[in-house]
Amino acid sequence: PPAPCAPHVEGVRPRRPRAAAEAMSSPAADPGERTGLLETSRPSGRPPATPPRPLPYATGKSINDPRPPAPPQRGVIDEDDDDDDDLEDGGGGALLWAFLAMIVFALLNRIFGKLQTYPMYNYPFFSSLLSTFVYIPASFMYIFPVMYCTSRITKEQTSIPKYKFAVMGALDSIAGVMQTFSVNFITNASMIVLLQQSAIPISMLISRIFLGARYTPSQYCGAAVVVSGIVAVLLPSFGASPQQQPQDDDDGVVGSQATWSLVLVLSCVPMVFSSVYKEKALGDCDVDVVYLNGWVAIFQFIAALPMAFPSAAAMDIPMAGIPDNLWEGVRCLAGVNSVTAETATAQRPPDDCAWAPWVVSAYLVCNIVYNILMIVILKLGSASLLYLASTVIVPLSGMAFAMPFMPRHRPLRLSDVLGLCLIMLGLLVYRFFGPFHAFVAARVKQRQLTAAEEGARARAAKAAREAARRQARFLGVNQAESLQPMVDTRIYKEQRARLYRTTEQVRGSFLLRLGIPPSPQITVHGGGGRVTPTRSPASAAGVAGAGLGPKPTRSPAITRSPGAATAVAAAARGVAWPRGPDGV
Repeated sequence: PPAPCAPHVEGVRPRRPRAAAEAMSSPAADPGERTGLLETSRPSGRPPATPPRPLPYATGKSINDPRPPAPPQRGVIDEDDDDDDDLEDGGGGALLWAFLAMIVFALLNRIFGKLQTYPMYNYPFFSSLLSTFVYIPASFMYIFPVMYCTSRITKEQTSIPKYKFAVMGALDSIAGVMQTFSVNFITNASMIVLLQQSAIPISMLISRIFLGARYTPSQYCGAAVVVSGIVAVLLPSFGASPQQQPQDDDDGVVGSQATWSLVLVLSCVPMVFSSVYKEKALGDCDVDVVYLNGWVAIFQFIAALPMAFPSAAAMDIPMAGIPDNLWEGVRCLAGVNSVTAETATAQRPPDDCAWAPWVVSAYLVCNIVYNILMIVILKLGSASLLYLASTVIVPLSGMAFAMPFMPRHRPLRLSDVLGLCLIMLGLLVYRFFGPFHAFVAARVKQRQLTAAEEGARARAAKAAREAARRQARFLGVNQAESLQPMVDTRIYKEQRARLYRTTEQVRGSFLLRLGIPPSPQITVHGGGGRVTPTRSPASAAGVAGAGLGPKPTRSPAITRSPGAATAVAAAARGVAWPRGPDGV
């Protein structure tokens, strides 16, 4: 059988390798301008203030091509391998409509997500299973026709071990059940929207530990402000006694509000671990996002069944009562009450299932459309618009639940207003301070960018778009706007790989500009500056390392200068040299 997600197989679009020739011929931007491109600390070693001239040999053509290589122009980006730029032409209108629709359906998703808990209050475990199960037929209605009628879902994707999907589904199941129960039992709907923003600092912490992510000072400051806002929202719940907890006349309070608020905050932990595992397990695999989420939904539904044990304790019913509770949830979804005034208790208020079919159906439809729009925006390559929409939703959702026409509305408390202001300030600083600072710095300098700097900026923007398009396969249902630090980390790595050159590449570039081969493997031809591998044991080792022949004994020449020799030899052959343990 084919190897799962083989990097170079027919029918699968592999991830484009970063050729050493592009890195060697791409002039770096001025250090002062680089701040706007990559908001991180500079790598070791100060780059030259004047960008080096492009090398005439860095064309990516094979040495067997009889045509002489054409020297590239300064600041011009090679677009020969850009298969996705067709989305940019004429995509501005589609992106705008997707952005507006995202705001509308994200707001409706949050509103109906809370409204459907009112008639389904006694059946949160059934609601969790239902919201997971609905994605199984919805996904496979797409998967089966695409798999058997097109080549979009290839054998390499279908051969991915299913245990990986099972691990993702188990983590997503834990997060989903925790979120469903906490949203069901938190009586202040405005507080739910604010507490869900805790995903940003939690994502930053976990990605820093397990992925080695790096963030700018402004992002750390923004996350700290978000944490302070969450603390301001939670303080009244922790300071109040159980008798002082807010409580509706027809709702019992199952557990304290502080407990369920902490459950909602901690539900971000398995969600973030699921995204981290997806990156580790899938790597650069080009997996169809619907195929991935369809299989994850199957295992997520299966993994949710054992969650009946803690769910029974949370609902204050015996474990033997779970089957009856699920059946009563089905009846409530059909509009039939099971818990009446005679059978109601303090923990199980009377059912009001008359409007359950409408609000639950509206929630499921809005939730599916909302997740589709997130994928569309990421596929169009604009993660910034996605997070702009999610930022706008925070105050809109908080104010919507306080409106007089909203069922069981509550006026905003002082702690809610203070927490909303702090969280909004933190989100704005985290998400938009870096781009805003770069924009202001460029306007203050009032300096015309050189062609090299324009090219560096264009490469950074292109890397961000392509990295955003690949994020859909790492983010599960209802997770994209909550895991922005994970997306930022991947975009940063993509930009850094394209803009920064290693010391070996810089040294080899200067030696070749002087007409000096950086290794016995390389022969520099006069005039046009064309390079070819030297036919020697050393070059044979380089050819074998690139997968083009048998691997001979390693020569001392390669041992002394592996970086420049192998990178330049690979560039001359038009192939990407694999990175070693030292990152070269």
